[in-house]
Amino acid sequence: MLNHLKTWLRNRPIWQITLLVVFLIILMTLLGIWIFSQRSLNIKLEALRDQGLPTNLTEVNEYYSIPEGTIDSTELWLKAFDAIESAGLVALGKDLPFIGQGTRPKAGEKWDQFDKAKQLVNDFNSKLKLIHEAAEAGGQIRFPFDFTLMSLDTMKTLNKVRNAASFLSLAVEVSVYSGDCESAMKCTQSLLLLTNALQNEVSTLSVLTNNALFAIGVDRLELILSECYLSDAQLRNLQELIMGVDFRDSITRALVAERAFNLTSVEMVSLPTLKTANKLYVLNHFEKIFATFDKPWIASLQLLKQCDQKFANRLSGTVISYPIFTATYLTGWHKIFIHSSMEVSARQRCINATLAAKRFQLMNGSFPQSLVEIPHDLLTPDEFSQELLIDPFDGKPLRFKLKENRLLIYSVGENQIDDGGACPRGDGGTGLDIGFWLTLSN
Repeated sequence: MLNHLKTWLRNRPIWQITLLVVFLIILMTLLGIWIFSQRSLNIKLEALRDQGLPTNLTEVNEYYSIPEGTIDSTELWLKAFDAIESAGLVALGKDLPFIGQGTRPKAGEKWDQFDKAKQLVNDFNSKLKLIHEAAEAGGQIRFPFDFTLMSLDTMKTLNKVRNAASFLSLAVEVSVYSGDCESAMKCTQSLLLLTNALQNEVSTLSVLTNNALFAIGVDRLELILSECYLSDAQLRNLQELIMGVDFRDSITRALVAERAFNLTSVEMVSLPTLKTANKLYVLNHFEKIFATFDKPWIASLQLLKQCDQKFANRLSGTVISYPIFTATYLTGWHKIFIHSSMEVSARQRCINATLAAKRFQLMNGSFPQSLVEIPHDLLTPDEFSQELLIDPFDGKPLRFKLKENRLLIYSVGENQIDDGGACPRGDGGTGLDIGFWLTLSN
């Protein structure tokens, strides 16, 4: 064989031999780079497994578990969700607010659909009891998801969760309109306890759903505080429920699982020659995100802006030189996800500070004139952290505004511009601020 090779080389022009040598050098270089990259990838994946963190869908199933010592209330919640669905809530409430297309009643105005809404809530009284039973049990939920199947069960289950939250919202509205503040409070507490029960979720879709549920709970609480008298003990209990969800921990768990989902997606859709590069990009991208999580929220926002800029700068490059598929997905999806988590964190801090201000008013006969007047023990029974009063979106103190007969504590929101407290929820405004209104005359 060696003689044949020598003969072949002697019969070839020098330019062909040179071209062959260059090709072999390039091939060996690329092979060396791939081997080095593959070795780096294997080291990173093994390090994650050693920490008990998932790198594939089978490991995500194991990671998705209720912490030891925590009550498993899954069966109770699923029983309530299934009962509401089987009773046909969506069809029966299609013309009502919260559940269907009905218009939400405005404060001080007649609610034309009140009788129909009240009848529906009465008809679903046994289902409401199931929800309260699950909420009072405490604990957390571990839905029977098998992520390796990549089925639509997650969407179907989360729709049931949203339907239950919509029903609770309607029940609160009916109770307040009827003057039954006790029932309204119980329904709102169950809604907040549902949020607490879902804080161990690992899919980003589940976390986004839970963020939305928390916003609904805050909206219902805003209504109750405007119409009902709450004692200091009740306000303190609400603070405990509201601050019971660690949204930073929830987003961390979800992103840990999301990393495994992305690694699996790369394995399924990337070209064989790009799998290693895409997986390394995924790992490096998540490492940068997690590195910001022991810092204020604004550090995550700044990182997203940097990723956007880098992605824009490299977008004109070739697919081979840059893992374009993975970058496109991660940059867009994580921006939505982290913004949502920052919004819910801002909402959590605003309502906690507002409830503390209300407790201050009960004790002193008047509201504080600024955030600094609120005693730390009214903000948290634990060790005080200044972060409780910091706006996640700009790192500055939450805005505090006394306006006529109302108090507003708010965040500047995603656009990082102070729109003067024009909050879409409590004030019916069109701005992008996030806040909580409290009627002072109550």
